[in-house]
Amino acid sequence: MRRVGHVDLQGRPSYQPNVIVYPDGRTIAFAGTHGGSKPNPLNGGVVEQNGVVIIDATNPEKPVEKFIFRAGRGRSIAIGAHVSGVRLAKGISGHVYLLRNVQGSSASGYESGM
Repeated sequence: MRRVGHVDLQGRPSYQPNVIVYPDGRTIAFAGTHGGSKPNPLNGGVVEQNGVVIIDATNPEKPVEKFIFRAGRGRSIAIGAHVSGVRLAKGISGHVYLLRNVQGSSASGYESGM
């Protein structure tokens, strides 16, 4: 194995990464992060809770962090599934839906996002 690129996930601890190659050729990595909060340079350096970091890895030598879906305060996220909108009964074509397991509070369960 040879490392060709690197993303530091803004110093956030990570687990359960998922990678999807889309029909348009993009390769997107979804990395679940947990425990605490960090400044988010994608949002002006505001300190935000950990969650799911979305990384465009289409060019594996230069992966780019694109967005973070934050967990609520005191909660952690595990990525559950990604489903294309065309595969869901009420999904929107061209959209991808994320199901995530939320842990660590009385609101534990599953959340979905688009």
